Amino acid sequence: MIALAAHRHPASPPAIEPNSNALMTAVASQFAALALDYIETAVFVLDADSRIHFASATAKRMLETGRLCERNGLLISANSSETTALRRVVRQCVEAASSSPVPMTFCRLGDAEDALCLGLAVARDPEGCSSGKRFLIVFASKPCEASLPDTEQLRSHFGLTDAQAKLAIEIARGEGLKACTRRLGIAISTGRSHLKQIFEKTETRRQAELVRLISACRFNLPETAAAD
Repeated sequence: MIALAAHRHPASPPAIEPNSNALMTAVASQFAALALDYIETAVFVLDADSRIHFASATAKRMLETGRLCERNGLLISANSSETTALRRVVRQCVEAASSSPVPMTFCRLGDAEDALCLGLAVARDPEGCSSGKRFLIVFASKPCEASLPDTEQLRSHFGLTDAQAKLAIEIARGEGLKACTRRLGIAISTGRSHLKQIFEKTETRRQAELVRLISACRFNLPETAAAD
């Protein structure tokens, strides 16, 4: 788990023998951290005291928006009761794992309008190593938050023009073509023309099919990747 925290392109990577187990471990660690940065769910690695040892790109944005916070290196909420609940579930997970392996634990913070769903799992000690220190991976997501790709992703996936990609995203938000064209400031006839081309390029026939396809194309873009 903690290997994930050290994936940030070291200046002088250690020499590794080709085809060795160490090579595959290093590659797996690098790709695991990269994968966590590209998913929309926020991912934290915490110790038993709720101290943050790793935060994915989405997790960092969650900290920036204030839905969760970092104070003195600890993961907390702006709401004190949520902080208490978070620390309690972290402690319970660690205590339960000390006696036997346990499956992922789930809990929810906040009310229906600002819910934050958490999944927590405790890392096992590596084979042959007993550190005595426990670490958890915490997945945090906001179920009420729309998950849609950006225009660049749709253009790359399907060869849409910028105008077509914008219309496709508006349609995926769940409103009809008339409302979408009004929001985009284009004529309904233009919207119909764009939609016909969108169907052809995405090989879909109905708006419901298009929405399902678009929703499956969402990749989180870390700021460092977007800048490259």
